[in-house]
Amino acid sequence: TTTQIYQNDKTYYPFSINDLNSFIGEINTLAKKHENKLFIIKYKKGEYKLLHSKIFNESSKLKNVYPVLSDIPLELIYNQFEDLINKADLLISLCFWSTTIWQMLNRKKPVIVCNNQAPSSFLNSYDNLEVKYSDIERSLDYWLNMSDEDLNNFIAKIDGMTNLSLNGTELLFNDLNNL
Repeated sequence: TTTQIYQNDKTYYPFSINDLNSFIGEINTLAKKHENKLFIIKYKKGEYKLLHSKIFNESSKLKNVYPVLSDIPLELIYNQFEDLINKADLLISLCFWSTTIWQMLNRKKPVIVCNNQAPSSFLNSYDNLEVKYSDIERSLDYWLNMSDEDLNNFIAKIDGMTNLSLNGTELLFNDLNNL
């Protein structure tokens, strides 16, 4: 998944066009090395238009890269994240605070969170969860080769720290009913 990118406007976003180009460049490199894997790149809010043409064209030529190009994500009839998440085996996210991370983990599916620019978050305390772009391939191999038992142990560990398995909406309504 990508995220909003800083342009020459007055809106602040923590990611630059260079970050986007570096991230997609790494995904292209992974796609070349893992030709038997499908890489779905879900752009949102038109970021694909900001990519360097060389990186965009390279991505477009790879048979195992499927871009979901979107200017207004809510207007997509197909390929909403909620559609894709059930088909995906793993998520690689440019945005380390994205809710897509928690949606995947809640489905007991591995995640790689890329963070080249900000101080590490608490996710960095888990092996191969929060990584620099240069470590994406190592993390991808780690998660793809992990046993189901080890993945379940990881999910249980992160659940213990984050209450991942709690239904927040249900908890909120119960608290409100008890007022």
